[in-house]
Amino acid sequence: VLLARGARRAHYDAAVEHWQQALELNPNYWEAHNNLGLVLHAQGQLADAVAAYEKALALDSNLISSAAHLTRLRAEAGDTAKAYNEAVDLVKRRPENAQAHFTLAYVLRYAGPLHDAAKECDVALALDPGNYDFRSCSFVFFELGNTNRALEYVHLDSGSDWAASVLPAIAVQSIMLQLLGPIDSLETFSGREALPRFDFDKRED
Repeated sequence: VLLARGARRAHYDAAVEHWQQALELNPNYWEAHNNLGLVLHAQGQLADAVAAYEKALALDSNLISSAAHLTRLRAEAGDTAKAYNEAVDLVKRRPENAQAHFTLAYVLRYAGPLHDAAKECDVALALDPGNYDFRSCSFVFFELGNTNRALEYVHLDSGSDWAASVLPAIAVQSIMLQLLGPIDSLETFSGREALPRFDFDKRED
């Protein structure tokens, strides 16, 4: 595990250096700013990632990828009000875009009703079937106590280390729900402490 993490860090460091060199050659290369943001985000360097995404958007305000990632990052950082407003605006501007709906679902996981998040997850998946980026929607359905739908989203990344790491939690939940009966959601279930709590986003790829 330590070797794998070390290799991952080395990969990220090399990627950061690559995109920084690209920006030295062309500071107006929006894709380099966006990709640098992705790598920094993955490394947990949130402030630097925000700056990179914002620079990309300053060059082209219509970049869905940069806007979506920036909004999700804000939600992760706890700025849910701003993230929600940005996500809603993104959906209004690009209602046909799967990433826009996934971004709203992602923010709603932090700041809104899970049922609304589930609806946005399903819209995103309908617009872009098979996109493994949507795997974290499994968390929404896991929290709602819907193990079958949670599994559907996990299987978008079937075979990955991430999927292998989260499947046991869903299996335990499935068994517990068979014993306890169906529930509307873990948010309202009086016995929710008996069910496993699991942060799908914290697992290593």
